[in-house]
This record gives sequence, structure tokens and C-alpha cells, in this order.
Amino acid sequence: MLHERLGNLKLANAIAIVLKAENLLAGEPETDSLRADPELVVRILEDGSCTDENWLKHFWAGLLATSCAADGKSESSLALVELFSQLTTFPVRVLTVVCTRAPKVLEDSGSVSAKPLACKIGELKVTTGSRGLERDLGQLSALGLLENSHSNSPSLLGSDEVQLTPNSLALELFARCNGHRGSLRDFYSQ
Repeated sequence: MLHERLGNLKLANAIAIVLKAENLLAGEPETDSLRADPELVVRILEDGSCTDENWLKHFWAGLLATSCAADGKSESSLALVELFSQLTTFPVRVLTVVCTRAPKVLEDSGSVSAKPLACKIGELKVTTGSRGLERDLGQLSALGLLENSHSNSPSLLGSDEVQLTPNSLALELFARCNGHRGSLRDFYSQ
């Protein structure tokens, strides 16, 4: 089915995503009993095969790996795949920086939140390669991944710094893109 839908390059990228997902699941107990919704798998492989960048293939593989469950149904996976498929390379790079660097607050209840991350606009542009940082931040905010505040937009600042705060949805998406199947607390306390 995938061979009919994908050209040779996309097919090679899809296979790379599957192999990366398999590697991510290799350390999990009882992986033989895990299943994923076939339509969701096709969606991940179709969207993920459009990239040639290994780090993005890794993120798609993480989503594939975390979409596997014993009953073959992962309720939140479809929403996260839909969300991730709307992002282009540069917003994903910004999201990666923000989710990696923002200070995390680990609650006793197991929930995780982030504190604002102060970023120099010039450094963020260099780190992410973004030439349209304001657009990328706007997209992340519009998709509900950054806490919405006036300081998210560099044009609204009188300085060269922006305060960025990934919300719980962004933190969950980033953890799942990295193949983490456990609690967010476990992922962000490493």
C-alpha cells in the first residue's frame, strides 16, 4: 500500500522512520504485543517521509513508537500527529530549543510545566536557522504550543530578547517525538 502511494525516495524515508521506531521500542517490555492503528501509521509515514532530515525522521519515528499500544489504540496519538504535521522545519527547531532549555517545574502530582525561557532573538535565529522567527513563533502560538503572551512576538519588544514558555501540550509533543512512552516527569527529570 505504501509503495503505491510513495515514490522511491519517500519509501526509503518511510522505511527509515519504521526502523528508527523499531529501535525506540526495542528496549520496551512486551513489544510483540504492541499495535498501532493502521490509518495512523499510514498518516505518520506519508507525512514523515516528506523529510530527508534525520532528526525530523527521528521525531516522526518517536510519534510512531508512542502510537503503539497493547490494544492498538492510542487516543492522544492522532491529535499529536495532526498537530506535528502542521509544523515545518523551523518551528520544530524553535520548539526543540524551547522544550529542551526552558526550566521545568516537576510537581508532586506528576505533572510538568515550564517556566519562561529568555532567548536572545539573534541567538535563537542562529540556533534554529530561522529567517522568519516572528512567523515561526506565531505558528507555534497559534497551534497552542507556546503560552500566548505579548512577549512572544519580537516585533512587540523594545529589546532583542523574547520570553518563550512551552505549555503542557508542547512538552508532551516533544517527549512523544523523542519516543518517550512514560510520564512527562520521567522524561524531563533525566
